[in-house]
Amino acid sequence: GTGLRRVRLRADGNIQEATSYVIDLDFAASGHPSFRNVGLTFHDVPVLQDLELGLLKTPFGMDAMTSGRELMFMERQMPFALVPFRQIMIGVRGSSEDKAVSWGGAVYRMPTDSFGVYEGGSGGIAVAGRVTTALFYEDDGATVLHIGGGYSVGSPGNGVVRYRIQPGFFSRDPGTDANDPGTVPVFLDTGNIPASTFNLFNLEAGMNLGAAHVVAEMRWAMVNQNAGPSLAFPGFYVQASYVLTGEHHRYSRERGVFQRVIPKRPFERGKGTGFGAWEAAIGYSMLDLNQENIAGGRGEELALGLNWYLTRNAKLQLNVLPATLSKPGFGESDLTVAALRAQVEF
Repeated sequence: GTGLRRVRLRADGNIQEATSYVIDLDFAASGHPSFRNVGLTFHDVPVLQDLELGLLKTPFGMDAMTSGRELMFMERQMPFALVPFRQIMIGVRGSSEDKAVSWGGAVYRMPTDSFGVYEGGSGGIAVAGRVTTALFYEDDGATVLHIGGGYSVGSPGNGVVRYRIQPGFFSRDPGTDANDPGTVPVFLDTGNIPASTFNLFNLEAGMNLGAAHVVAEMRWAMVNQNAGPSLAFPGFYVQASYVLTGEHHRYSRERGVFQRVIPKRPFERGKGTGFGAWEAAIGYSMLDLNQENIAGGRGEELALGLNWYLTRNAKLQLNVLPATLSKPGFGESDLTVAALRAQVEF
């Protein structure tokens, strides 16, 4: 299959010195276009630092808070299914004076669709928080050790929770018709679970040792069913890479996330100035949605990647993703995805 995964048009800036805005549209999304980030932020608020409101990312999970432009692999891996991600929210974020610690917290309504519309009835209130620290930070992030944690608790406004995800790659937006032959099918799916409350937990770690880079997260969703036993859905991933040309992943201490590689010698056709930066990556992820009376499937996936950062604004990615699905009543199924993606920003 082929398709346009993202076609994003973003406007951001300052309304005044201490007030900023963002409007981010994706023309490749289902609904054409759909909102991605639409928000207003008040900076330098006493005690709170930054106060933000709008359709924004809830502060939960390192992979979720990392921009899709900065990911090591093409997509976030299977445990991402447990993240509340973008919702209508009011939140705060900030960092310590030396930037060694960062934090974020939010009150949000869920579920919210891609147009920022709340899709529930009464209730639907949840809170989320994330705290990270860089235990050491040297050489402009070439050597850094990051740890953090997150928590979210809430009540679904439509009375159900559902966790579902495709296997590490989308040829088109996930909202595309599942019967379209060009769409990668949903791999894991609990279906709608009538529930009163949910609790989400996250532990995260990452480090740079020069050109070597490792990140990992462990995640759980605890669901209180209306008519059935309590459920626990665990998942984790670990990823490692080595930048063959010697650069390193940047690290944002204010956000507590790792960012893209910027080549020291960018590639410019016909001028012989350099070959960009090359990175080899490997990862493994697992998500278990087979619990008690729920047969959502248990997925395991290996990820192999080769990234070519031509310039700071352009990259090519090659991913090979062998995966296994185990589901009660169906046994095991195997899948391998081979995918190539080009990305450019300007």
